[in-house]
Amino acid sequence: MKKIIKKVLCLFLAAAALCGTLPLEANASESEDDIISQALYRIPDDFSEIEFFGNYTVPETVTVDEAKARLEELVQKFEGKFFTVSGSYCTSSGVHATSCNNCLMSNVIATDWVRELVGMGHLDPSLCPTQFNYNGSQWSSDGWQCFGFANFAHWFVFAKRNTDKISSTLEFTGPMTYETMKKAFPGDVIRTNYYGGHSMVFISCDESGFTVIDSNFSTTYSCQVKVHKVKYNSKYTVAVTGVKNYKREDKKGDINLDGTVDITDVFYARLAAAKLVSLDEKQITVGDVDFDGKVTAIDANIIRKYAAKLIEKFPEQ
Repeated sequence: MKKIIKKVLCLFLAAAALCGTLPLEANASESEDDIISQALYRIPDDFSEIEFFGNYTVPETVTVDEAKARLEELVQKFEGKFFTVSGSYCTSSGVHATSCNNCLMSNVIATDWVRELVGMGHLDPSLCPTQFNYNGSQWSSDGWQCFGFANFAHWFVFAKRNTDKISSTLEFTGPMTYETMKKAFPGDVIRTNYYGGHSMVFISCDESGFTVIDSNFSTTYSCQVKVHKVKYNSKYTVAVTGVKNYKREDKKGDINLDGTVDITDVFYARLAAAKLVSLDEKQITVGDVDFDGKVTAIDANIIRKYAAKLIEKFPEQ
């Protein structure tokens, strides 16, 4: 059986090489087993449906609630710490250090203190998702300071095994406003030209700003991980990166799309029922909790009970 598998793989590798898609060069000193092992570790992008052979595994789907729980765990483990090899702030170039080995993500996650903190063994940084820029370009899965931390945090939230390869998707771009940010989901990575170029992990938002966890935002110590709120400013642009294994779903009852169901949503439902405001298609979908195709006083009452914890879940269709 092993010989048959080897023959099939060799035929596959030969075909890939002829097509120019194989990014490996065979070394005459390597054994057949070594060549096959390396090839399985990194299948070309053209064969994405089988790219998770060998040391890669296909990640399981992550729900919004699971992402929130992992984000909380990330905050508990890293907030206040310095995402560096040394575990202390960088001094290579003032507060906001330039790229250096001390704050390169692949070096940081290889340290004992990070492995013990996260409870993981070796992590290949190429398993981490990449970030998108506003022009649609996709960057490296490794990186320094805020960029490197965001890539690792993105993997941490959406991987359930150390071997999961997390693939990213560009969700949307737009001005750094509430209308833009309320479309983001917990765990998304935000890249902005604010602050001279900065990467953050989205937690939540409201009309006064959006809450993130990031590294190197502090004006006191470089590479410190912090949770803080960013104010909106329409002169800046954001690119929002998600991941393919995220079950992005609109939360029932969350009419104002801020990630929570509360009295504000009850207010919106009542206004919509009285035809005092117009809701868009997405808002009607989440506000129509009794599934009659519109938002009425009945929906407002159900949402009120849910927000007040008088009921644990909405009616099912």
